[in-house]
Amino acid sequence: MFVLHEPTFDGLLSAFAWCLRRREPHPVFFADSDQPVLLPVQPVAAESGIRALFRRHFCRQLGDAAGQAVLETVYTAYLSEQEGLSAHLYRYLFLALDMKKDPAALLQDRSVAAVVQAARRAGGQAHQYLGLLRFRLIHGQLYMAEFSPDCHVLPLILPHFADRLSDQPFVICDRRRQLAAWYRPGRGCSLHLLLDPDEETLTGTVLPGLPAPAASAQAGGEPAPDFEQLWQLYLARLAIPERRNRKLQMANMPKKYWRYLAENPLAAAQVAATKRDAPLPKHGSIPFLP
Repeated sequence: MFVLHEPTFDGLLSAFAWCLRRREPHPVFFADSDQPVLLPVQPVAAESGIRALFRRHFCRQLGDAAGQAVLETVYTAYLSEQEGLSAHLYRYLFLALDMKKDPAALLQDRSVAAVVQAARRAGGQAHQYLGLLRFRLIHGQLYMAEFSPDCHVLPLILPHFADRLSDQPFVICDRRRQLAAWYRPGRGCSLHLLLDPDEETLTGTVLPGLPAPAASAQAGGEPAPDFEQLWQLYLARLAIPERRNRKLQMANMPKKYWRYLAENPLAAAQVAATKRDAPLPKHGSIPFLP
């Protein structure tokens, strides 16, 4: 059985529901965005409220805790964006309903092992970015953070920052997928496609209700203090060159995370080479210090 679904999580769940109702043992799933196949396929449209339907059904069959755990594992694994995972996700749900429990411990099953591994990968990367995301002020009271994760972890980390920074607006940009999540206090979050995929920053990208960065910079008068450069200067003076262990540094902080870090070791090394021996500014000579 070949099943064609919309290229979204709701579309995939709708295809799963269509197959589960018919107890299809080994369906093959294709998204609309995949290459066309020369075989007869069964198109399945996305159902409204499909997530709530799955939640009610699995919690009724497995219990609240186990049902919620199964669906969270499937969703997190889906966000890993691993190719060929759809059939494994379906079998994971099929086994959960058949066994009346969470099959996560059944790692001898190839599909269960693939789903658990994908969920751990996406969940682990989301946990890393909770500590690696760096925000900077770009306009008024609006803060922005950029990153390029391997997995689509933006939906996983967004609730954390919405709770932690609930009193201030912010934007989190996923540069790999050209998505921006915009949080506004009292108005929740909204997702936007970035307008300039070739740009390295938000320059030229205007979110609804937000003036262009260039215009806001001109209206602001004096430029904002360069906290990032000050932080790099601090790290350059704090570090002891003789005790630098690049191998250990790479083990704890892979190079793929450096690009959007204020404490980028390459930038800090450049600052160290140019400013390490320069005298420290006197107290009060920096505009943002009292």
